[in-house]
Amino acid sequence: MLHIITRAYRFDLLKPMFDSLPKVDDIHWHISKSKHREDIVYDFLKSPNITIYNVDCLDTDRTTKTNHVFDHIKDGYFCLLDDDTIFHHLMYDVYKICVGRKFIGMVMGTQLNEDGSVRLIAQEPTAGKVDTGQCLAHVDCLSQVRWSHKDTRARDFIFWNDVYHFYNKVCTYTNKPISWYNKSVKRVLLLLYKASDDHIKRLQLIAPSWTIFSTIDFEEAKKWMGEAEIVMGNHNLCETLPYQKRLVLLQTSSSGVDKILKSSGEYLKTVNISNTRGIYTREIAEHTIGLLFTMHRELHLLRDAQRKHEWRRSENLSTLNNKNVLILGYGNLGKHIGDKLKIFGMNIFGVNTKTYSFDNVHWKDLLPKMNFIILALPDTPQTDNILSKKELDKLSSSAIVINVGRAKAIDQKYLFSLLKTKKIKGAALDVFSEEPLPKDHSAWDITNLFISPHTARSKETDHYKYQDFFELNFKTYVTENKFYNLVDKNKGY
Repeated sequence: MLHIITRAYRFDLLKPMFDSLPKVDDIHWHISKSKHREDIVYDFLKSPNITIYNVDCLDTDRTTKTNHVFDHIKDGYFCLLDDDTIFHHLMYDVYKICVGRKFIGMVMGTQLNEDGSVRLIAQEPTAGKVDTGQCLAHVDCLSQVRWSHKDTRARDFIFWNDVYHFYNKVCTYTNKPISWYNKSVKRVLLLLYKASDDHIKRLQLIAPSWTIFSTIDFEEAKKWMGEAEIVMGNHNLCETLPYQKRLVLLQTSSSGVDKILKSSGEYLKTVNISNTRGIYTREIAEHTIGLLFTMHRELHLLRDAQRKHEWRRSENLSTLNNKNVLILGYGNLGKHIGDKLKIFGMNIFGVNTKTYSFDNVHWKDLLPKMNFIILALPDTPQTDNILSKKELDKLSSSAIVINVGRAKAIDQKYLFSLLKTKKIKGAALDVFSEEPLPKDHSAWDITNLFISPHTARSKETDHYKYQDFFELNFKTYVTENKFYNLVDKNKGY
């Protein structure tokens, strides 16, 4: 249960904060007021998620009113919300930080004095002298808490008083690493892959106090998922995400996260997601260029002839110089592919959400002039069937299609029909709508189709290339409370 405690009277500002949070059983609001003050008549205060306390004290006695609420909540987590917090519209940040995690408590609307003391504030701080932010504290002992501000580095403090008397008490500044939790709360990093001993040792050196567990077993993953603050890797991920309770960061071992969001997005609403964008860029780009050369120089046909013991020479082959290539998905990977192809004198037309026209001509109208169409797209509603029958019919007979992105970007069935009737020169596909491709699928017998079995990123067995990045991202999270490769869950990449 998350208890949000406030004594604020700016209910015109409190209402939008209340409305922004989900109305669920494990979030409850506690509003305390002096019983000598007039009754509160706002309709939203009738919600079953709100309890109003009439306390026998002066209207200005915030300590008595707050303590009165604490006397009525004995478990769960609390967030103390003061007037200025509502004024600054920080309530949604409270929700993102607290819900679903084992933060024991939070004091919002606090001020750090020049002498190091901490007190609640209800006014704007003086620039350069005070620092507003968030205090996380243990209900019982308030031994170690984290203080942070959006524009400053996070710092640790030690409180020497209990929860009922923390106002105007002095804290001691320390240079200890960032700690989101009270030291009695276990912090867990769960690795959903078979991590090497050296890799685990390096991660443990980054955070000696953390528990680090690596597993590819479903039952073990399910058990540790409920304890994990960070999860890295994809093995059994979607199957165990429903058991997460305090997950802050999910670090995937893949660049694409579309399947994870589609199957488990409901369990990731308050979780940050980081992917491996850029880790496999060079490898996938080289594979893409290999596919392009294979189809352009008809190497696949030469291999077919070799198997038949036939001496077959290709005819009328050309160079890549001045050939046109359209790259759909001109992001990190697409640009890397384009840069490599420029070396061969090719004309690059890179399409993304910002660039889709060239000299005021839309990319779809350029399709008849394209020698190569390369797809390096994520799976999103915007990219679904981006090369439909209508677009494929615009291709010239010399066009070659290469897909190293997502299968759903192409009308695959219609593409196969064009290949069989030689309406286009060829295609090289690393992704298919059905994987693995069934043995009786007609695509196996299409001579001008090169089948690459989802191997633009090769299978790894000994050392995973993403491990170095995981170590960097883990260190950045532990020391600076930030991380790289944040995924926009709304966009899907």
